[in-house]
Amino acid sequence: MNNVLVDTHIPSDSGVSIEYQLPYAGLRIDFVLTGQDEQGADKAIIIELKQWSEAAATDKDGVVSTYLGKGLQEVNHPSYQAWSYAAYLNGFNETVYTDGIKLLPCAYLHNHPDNGVLTSGHYADYVAKAPLFLKSDALKLREFIRQHVRHGDKSGIMYRIDGGRIRPSKQLADSLASMMKGNQEFILLDE
Repeated sequence: MNNVLVDTHIPSDSGVSIEYQLPYAGLRIDFVLTGQDEQGADKAIIIELKQWSEAAATDKDGVVSTYLGKGLQEVNHPSYQAWSYAAYLNGFNETVYTDGIKLLPCAYLHNHPDNGVLTSGHYADYVAKAPLFLKSDALKLREFIRQHVRHGDKSGIMYRIDGGRIRPSKQLADSLASMMKGNQEFILLDE
């Protein structure tokens, strides 16, 4: 991330959070960069980092296989993972939805070549929700950050999120009502 962030167009007073723990979820967001856009709106870029050098597609929704620990494991697609973290905060963190903090999830696999597996049509919906940046995409990730964080974090975005009450949003209540009518509404996190 240092190589991506060393750029005069990315404000040096941007907020950085590493391994942010999601309240009541027992999960962590690898990297969050915060600041304001050109119009002064608060933005938080959620970046899921992976060291993978290879992965294979599966027939499961939002699931890939890769080598972890002792062998081949089925895990969530990195874009799905980043997007689900943003969805969790959007649905349950009162500060995020009342203050209008825009969460921008993405994934960066700095060792993985662009072989088309992780961006295939099977995963396209998740990559559209949380862009995927691969080994050759450091400059694209830098440009994504530049586009959304034009000014430093002057409002303590992550401190506000961390101090935000955990309370379901109206959108979440509407989703529950829809689910009771038989519609699929929820996003599962890692487990």
